[in-house]
Amino acid sequence: MQLSENFTWSLTDVLGRGSTGCVYHGRHRTTGAPSAIKVLSVDGMRRPPELQERESRVLAELDHPNIVRLLAVEEESVTRHRVVVMEVCSGGSLHSILNEPENAYGLSEDDFLQVLSDVVAGMNHLREKGIVHRDLKPGNIMRAFRADGKATYKLTDFDTARWLEDGEQFVSLCGTEEYLHPDMYARAVLRTSQPRAYHATVDLWSIGVTIYHVATGCLPFRPHAGPRRDQKLMHQITTRKPKGAISGVQEQANEKITWSDTLPSSCLLSECLKSLLVPILANVLEADPRQCWSFEQFFAATKDLLQRELLHVYSLPQHTLHRVYYRAHDTWAQLQELLSGLTGVTPDLQLFFNEGRPLAAAVASAAAAGGHLPATTPHDPVVLASAGTGQAQAAALRQIELHIPTFSRNTDMLQDVHTAQDAASAAIQIHRLSDRVVQEQVVARRAASWIRSEFEDDTRTALQRLGEVKVRRDAAVDLLHKTSRLCTLATRHEQLASAPGCVAEVEAAVRSACGRLEELEGRLMEVDASCAPGGDLSASWCQSVGFQLSDCSVERLAVLAKLSLDTLVQFDRDLQQRSE
Repeated sequence: MQLSENFTWSLTDVLGRGSTGCVYHGRHRTTGAPSAIKVLSVDGMRRPPELQERESRVLAELDHPNIVRLLAVEEESVTRHRVVVMEVCSGGSLHSILNEPENAYGLSEDDFLQVLSDVVAGMNHLREKGIVHRDLKPGNIMRAFRADGKATYKLTDFDTARWLEDGEQFVSLCGTEEYLHPDMYARAVLRTSQPRAYHATVDLWSIGVTIYHVATGCLPFRPHAGPRRDQKLMHQITTRKPKGAISGVQEQANEKITWSDTLPSSCLLSECLKSLLVPILANVLEADPRQCWSFEQFFAATKDLLQRELLHVYSLPQHTLHRVYYRAHDTWAQLQELLSGLTGVTPDLQLFFNEGRPLAAAVASAAAAGGHLPATTPHDPVVLASAGTGQAQAAALRQIELHIPTFSRNTDMLQDVHTAQDAASAAIQIHRLSDRVVQEQVVARRAASWIRSEFEDDTRTALQRLGEVKVRRDAAVDLLHKTSRLCTLATRHEQLASAPGCVAEVEAAVRSACGRLEELEGRLMEVDASCAPGGDLSASWCQSVGFQLSDCSVERLAVLAKLSLDTLVQFDRDLQQRSE
C-alpha cells in the first residue's frame, strides 16, 4: 500500500496507464471516499517541473460537471514524489466502452446524445477559460455515475493542455495519432513538415474524429492496413479528402479510397439525427483552417441540435419508426416539411393518428407546433399514413452493413479472440435489429387497426348522411311531382306555356342525381360490409403474417447473442492466462 498525507492506494489496483504516469484506485484515509491517484512515471518525472505541474494547475482553474475534478495535490510518504488526486470515474473510459461488442457499431442514440452534450459542455468551459486540451479522444473521456444512476461523461488527462488566448498559437506537438489534425500529424508522425504554429481549432478536428467514432464504432479515416501501419496513406486520406466527405476507407490493399458524405447504415442513430450531425462533422473535419468552422460555429450548431424537441413518428408507408428532432418554435408546416424529407410523404398527403384518433386540428392551426404535440415514446408514437397510393421503401428492412467474420482453420488464440468479438458484435446487432422490426410490427398492426376503425366510422357517417340526403331527395321529388301537375294546369295560361319544359329539365336532373345516389349507396354498403368482421378488408389484414410474439424469436436471438458473448469471455480469459 502507498500513502500520502490524506490518501492511500495499492499499486495493483490500476485504473489506467498513460505516457507520463499511472492512475490508481485510492481512498481517503479518514472517510474512505474513493479517488483516482495519478503517480508520475520515470519518463513523466524527467519532464521540466513546470510541465509536471501543468495538469494540476489547469484542473485547479476548472470547475465544471463535465470535467474531472481535482481533489488534492500531495506527496507520497516515502519517495516524496508528487501525486495528483482526482475524482474517480467508475464507469471506465469511452474508449473501453466502445470496445465492448454491443457498441461495435456505435453507441445507442440516447447514449450518443449524452456523450455529445457532455463533451460539448466540457469543451465550452475550456474555451471560456482560454484552455486548449490538445489530446481529445475517447480514452480521455471518462464515464461517471450520478446518485440517480445516470451516466455523466467527463474530460480528463490535461497533461498536454495549456492556456491559449484567441488568435494565439502554439508550436509544441502532442496528441494521439488517429485523432491528430493532419498538419500536426505530418510533423509529429511523418516528420515531413517544418515546425509551424497551430491554432486552438486543431481541437475541433479531434472532436470530429471522436464524435464519428462514438456514432459508428470505428474511425472515419482508415487505410486497409490500419492507421498506424500505413501512416503515409493515413495522412493522404485526411489531406486529400473531398469537401463534404466525413469518412475515407480503403477496403482492400492497393485499392482506391471509398469516400462517404453520410454515416454508415450500421450506425444506430436515427435518420433525422444523422442529417443534423453530418453537416457538423463535414465542417470540423476540414484540414484547411480557412474552411474549418470556428469554435463559435461548432458550439452554435451543436446547441441547436441538442436543444431540439423529440417526436416519435411511425411512418406506415415505410414501416419505420422515426425519431424526429424539431425546434420548439417550428410551425406545423415546417414540421410537415421535415417529415416529408424523412418519409417521402408530401405534406398534402400526410395523415396523422394518435391514440387511435386523427391528430387534433388544434396542432395544425397552432403558430408553433411544439406546445401542442402529444407526448410520444417508441411504443406509443404518432402514426403517419399517406392518402396516396404509392409504395414507399421500408427503411427498417433496407440492407444493413454487418461484418460477419470468417473462421480460420488454423489455431491462433489472438485471432480467435478477434473472431469471437466480431461474431458477438454481429449477433448483438442482429438481435437489436430484430427487436426493432418486431416493435415496429406491433405499432403497424395497432396503426392499421386505428385506420380501419376510422375508415369504418367515416363509412357509417357517410351512410347516415346519405340517408338524410335521401329523405330530402324524396321530399324534393314529391314537391317536383306536385309542381309538374300545377304546371300542366298552368299551360292554359299564355305566359306560363314554357313552364312544363323547365320542370322536365329539373326532373331529368333529379332522376340523374337519384341514380348517382343509388350507386353511391351501393358502394358504401359494400365498403361497410368489407369492414365488418369476416369482411374482405378485415380478412385481408392477416395477423398471422410476420413475427409472432408467441414465437419468442427475439428472445431466442438474445440467447444466441449471450452465448456469443460467453464464448468471447472464455477465449479472452484463455488468452490472458496464456500471456501470464
